[in-house]
Amino acid sequence: MQKPTTTKSVSNFFSGITKYFFFLFILFSSHSSLKAQYRKLVSEPPNPDEKIEKQNTDTTSNKYALALNIGLPTGIGIEGAYRLSSKWGIRAGFNFADLKVENYKISFTSKSTTTPQLTESFLIDVSTQMSQIPITFEYYPRGRDNFRVFGGVQYIPSNKITIGGQLDSIVKFNDVPLNSDDLGSGTVTMSFSQNIVPFLGIGFGRTFPKKRFAFSCDVSASYRNDYKFLINITQGIILKSNEENNAVLERNFNRYWYQKIWPMLSLRLSYRISK
Repeated sequence: MQKPTTTKSVSNFFSGITKYFFFLFILFSSHSSLKAQYRKLVSEPPNPDEKIEKQNTDTTSNKYALALNIGLPTGIGIEGAYRLSSKWGIRAGFNFADLKVENYKISFTSKSTTTPQLTESFLIDVSTQMSQIPITFEYYPRGRDNFRVFGGVQYIPSNKITIGGQLDSIVKFNDVPLNSDDLGSGTVTMSFSQNIVPFLGIGFGRTFPKKRFAFSCDVSASYRNDYKFLINITQGIILKSNEENNAVLERNFNRYWYQKIWPMLSLRLSYRISK
């Protein structure tokens, strides 16, 4: 009668031991799994795809900006910008320059050893009237607009430069003294044959500020069309009508393609418009 009882006790003993070790195995496995997950979270770098996705979300959420700019020879202006995607943006604006300098005096002193030194002076007038409406497409190679390559077209309603001058002293011509009324005066006006020109450039700094404001700089060049000249002479004894020289100036200025490239530099203060 004791033998079956002993066998049952032994069976129960081994069953308990098996359950105990199975419980320890499950507990150890759970602990190891949690520990491995913690190490992975702490030591492994973030997923690049997740980082790119977050970057794209940050850049595309900031889509609108306004800017004030000043540049050479474009003058001052204002423009708006819209971000099309993480790598593309578009800008449109208006620039103008209306400058005038009158009666700027330039003097020359002769250094001849045979005659007394003579000082000759001229009064120069310069007038610049320029305006542009540029449409610019920007490309951000790295997905961030702190460096960009851009291009577009400019519509130019007005683009004229006028230079005039007259004598402001007595000069001798073949030992004959001449004044400004004797010599005469004149102006030369330069413009362009067409009003739509392309341009290309690169930029540094953000078009779309991360915070509220940002500075940026653009370096570019436009390809102008043929130069046009208009010579207007107030006749004197020496200077006479020189309309035939219009063609000479145009031929000289339009001889080579690189003479039509105009470099441009622009500094911009951008303002972020929140969505």
